[in-house]
Amino acid sequence: MHESLDKNCNIVYSTKHLKSGSSRPLFLIIDPPHLLKTIRNCMANSFAHRKTRQLWKNGETLSWEVFEKVYELTKTNKFRSHKLTKAHVKLTSFSCMTVSLATQAISNSVANCIEELAGKEMLQPHDTSELVKLIQLVNRFFDCLNGKEEENVQPRNADLAAYRSLNDPRFDFLENVFLKYFEDWKKDIITRPGIYTDTEKSRMIISHQSLEAIIITVKGLNASTKYMLEMAQAPKVDARVFNQDPLEQYFGKVRRKQGDNKQPLEKQVLDSRLKLHQAEAAALAPSKGNTSEGRGRRLELENSPLLSRKKPKKN
Repeated sequence: MHESLDKNCNIVYSTKHLKSGSSRPLFLIIDPPHLLKTIRNCMANSFAHRKTRQLWKNGETLSWEVFEKVYELTKTNKFRSHKLTKAHVKLTSFSCMTVSLATQAISNSVANCIEELAGKEMLQPHDTSELVKLIQLVNRFFDCLNGKEEENVQPRNADLAAYRSLNDPRFDFLENVFLKYFEDWKKDIITRPGIYTDTEKSRMIISHQSLEAIIITVKGLNASTKYMLEMAQAPKVDARVFNQDPLEQYFGKVRRKQGDNKQPLEKQVLDSRLKLHQAEAAALAPSKGNTSEGRGRRLELENSPLLSRKKPKKN
């Protein structure tokens, strides 16, 4: 179906555009918000929830119970530094699909809080240093892939700024720090003392699907961004344009138009899309959707009287 343009990588992240007469390549990128969610779900199942993972790196176990105990220790503190709630740590079939809960759990504020509370009696049975490092790396990874600059506004977080240079240090971080972390993780498991089956070893790291998606996304984003800056002469590239939030918002509106009808006919869907195009910006995304952009937006209604049409004079 496709052939990789990078012969030095065993993962396909770029290929030829067979339907195009030009030599412009196609780059593959997994939706970054959903990729973050899959990483969080793997962490959440480590010694908790489904218990399908037993994450282990560099001699330490990475347990989701640390998140649960941090929440228990700080839930009565009105001035806590993180945004953890019960919905963040006790995942359900719905909340595990919510990206916003993943971004707030895998954040620097949570990592800093774990470091501060590491000496507490409740956390002493757990390892925390490798867990904190993983949280910080994943948080920065998501920032590098989710930046968007508003006009005349300089973001406080440099990782959220637009890409403007081929020598941007974020390219080096993604390739040589973030990806290398997972390569080292694999090596740690291979050289771990003791006898473990392949199944047991696979549970010591995040899922192989997530690992492959991370490699595709990092290499695809780096290559496509450099292509836009160098070949297309783009003045800047906002990384957020690579996520699919606008698509989710659009199809969320289409689903909401169907009401309780969970099996709409083709004509009903087409009619809903036509009505949405007529409404244009007046159509709001679902408030309980999986994206945060536009949430809480309100329409400004103009109630001034319309000009009346002059009636023709009768002769």
